[in-house]
Amino acid sequence: EVTQQEGAYNRFLTRLDALGLRWAFMGVQPGLEGVPVKLEVRPGRRGEVDVLVQPAIRNAGGMVRFEPDAPDDSDDSGAMKQGESVRVGESMRVQGTGTLLVDVVLRGRSTGVVEAFPVAGHMGAHQPLELSYTPSDAYPGGGWQGLADGRRGSEDFRDGAWQAVQGQDMTCTVDLGQPTSIQSLETQFYLYQDAWIFLPQEVQWSVSQDGESFKSLPRCTPWGDALAPDARQAVVPVKLSGVDATATYVRMTLVNAGPCPEWHDAATEPSWMFVDEMVVNGKR
Repeated sequence: EVTQQEGAYNRFLTRLDALGLRWAFMGVQPGLEGVPVKLEVRPGRRGEVDVLVQPAIRNAGGMVRFEPDAPDDSDDSGAMKQGESVRVGESMRVQGTGTLLVDVVLRGRSTGVVEAFPVAGHMGAHQPLELSYTPSDAYPGGGWQGLADGRRGSEDFRDGAWQAVQGQDMTCTVDLGQPTSIQSLETQFYLYQDAWIFLPQEVQWSVSQDGESFKSLPRCTPWGDALAPDARQAVVPVKLSGVDATATYVRMTLVNAGPCPEWHDAATEPSWMFVDEMVVNGKR
């Protein structure tokens, strides 16, 4: 008679808000009833993204700050810089790779919870992509635009940002729209061999002016044999620095390591590759 009535849950939350004042007086810190905040990433100016952290549950709030992986002293775009912060519900501009950190407040009280959202504002963000594969239905990672949507995969491979395929190579080409001075290229992979998730055997980058004729860049194989035993469950970044090229198109090819090896519990089964995001660092 109570819980099935229309609006019952909202009335419950109203009573909960009142109780929150009593809990604060008593020094009791209640847990969160759900994921407190969510992230929206929107196209920004060239080389940047606009990000917005919104409440995901009632009366959630807090302050949002951006911690860059590598501060850019030459940045004069007005993008968010290290140490600056905005409130939940206020948008900010991000340039470069880094992490949004949200100090979560609920019903006006600090919860001690810090939510983290890895992001990247770069020249390829929200530019058209061409894929050689169809992303897995289980791990679409944002769909066809997922590798250039400005949101990077976190330490949880089920966070919805990671894009995956099983038993095949992955080639992704981004159209930058105009000739662009490219300084470096980077991406990241998820490694969890117990879940059949292996690193690629090779990472190949190439650039083009016309989208037809591509020039290969140095190949990346920083980890040797991708099928060698590795007990880590980790995000593994890869960066190709010193590119110094002008191009309109950038292509990334990931070579699948092959079936799970003989030492693996799933030997001969197709292995998975998880990747996000294809970051193109350059000058506007």
